[in-house]
Amino acid sequence: MIHSPALLPDEDARGYWGRVLRLNAVPAGLGSETSFMTHARRQLAGKNDTPNELPAVISAVAGVSVATLIQAHTLVPYDGAVVGTVNTDWCDESYSSCQLRSRGTSNRVHVRALCPMCTDEDLRFWGFSYWRRSQQIDGLVWCQKHECPLFRTTGQGTWQTLPHELLDKARPESDAVLADAIENPVLRRYAETCAELLHRPRPLVSFQVLRSLIPRAYACGLVVEQRATGTRLSDLAVERISGPWQQLFWKELSSKAPGAYLPSLDDTLVRLRSGSCHHDYALAFALLYDSVDEAFNDLQRKLPTYRSLLPLLNVEAARVPRYAAARRKECMENRPERLRLAVKSVLSGATLDAAARAVGWGGNSVGRMLAQCLVAAESFTPREATGIACSPVQTPV
Repeated sequence: MIHSPALLPDEDARGYWGRVLRLNAVPAGLGSETSFMTHARRQLAGKNDTPNELPAVISAVAGVSVATLIQAHTLVPYDGAVVGTVNTDWCDESYSSCQLRSRGTSNRVHVRALCPMCTDEDLRFWGFSYWRRSQQIDGLVWCQKHECPLFRTTGQGTWQTLPHELLDKARPESDAVLADAIENPVLRRYAETCAELLHRPRPLVSFQVLRSLIPRAYACGLVVEQRATGTRLSDLAVERISGPWQQLFWKELSSKAPGAYLPSLDDTLVRLRSGSCHHDYALAFALLYDSVDEAFNDLQRKLPTYRSLLPLLNVEAARVPRYAAARRKECMENRPERLRLAVKSVLSGATLDAAARAVGWGGNSVGRMLAQCLVAAESFTPREATGIACSPVQTPV
């Protein structure tokens, strides 16, 4: 007989599984936990076919669907906030989704955060405390509910250890970091953006994000392409968030030269395939928009249809794939049709590389072309995008 407690509001699935192990007297350790999971699957086999995946076992024990567990009790919606494939979700069988689910329920313990006031409320109401997933996002130093500092524990205990048992060993960030995080409007928007990403029901698509961010960057006088010369998004970050918080969570900005390309942040304006750099996107939204509502109203718009993009496909702006050089004439004759097929496949849910490979194009060329079309479809160009409010920045000398 397995003791199965109920999932609590905003409870981290890792902490919930720790409570399950604790209630069932399972010793801490990978071997004991694996044996218990096998036992749980066997006991649950009579009710349904439980896959050999920890999120599926946890959801079966908790009596909720895998989708509910992933969306409401893990950091997967934040870690996978932006993906490179249209019409995907975090519960499909793709490799990237499986990896996200695995990380979201991993029993590894690094840094955990807790709010002393939440912990006190839990003890008075439930008789015990529990780990909240919304407090585990890197870079958040304040409790969004109580506006008080989050305390952090580093590698202490396991997920079977409850927050109130570690409160004496946990410490908040320095007063300077806390003050910076709550007084800087960009950092407050960053925290609000993280919370918004965490509660989204579906991931954003990288093309959807580029379609919104690139015009905003142009309106701020920023350059986008890596080879371009001028002020970058990372320069805007240096100007607006330099201080104790940035030195702790974005150390690479401290040594950045003016105009230098910083991949961790500047890639948000060109990245097509992967959206796993969630902290980067959250900071990009906070820098380029004046409010979280404005950002997500913009991002919420549907992608243009394939038919509406057809007139914007400029085949001559993309390169002939290197491996097709021997068939250059044939390739040139078929390039327009091949590009249209590739774009249609991407908008229908194929991965960028698979769609490009199927028609003999390079993934970078198809992706670059599609991104250009999406921005052009918004009727924005660097010269025309002047209607968006944004404070001026200094151009590097």
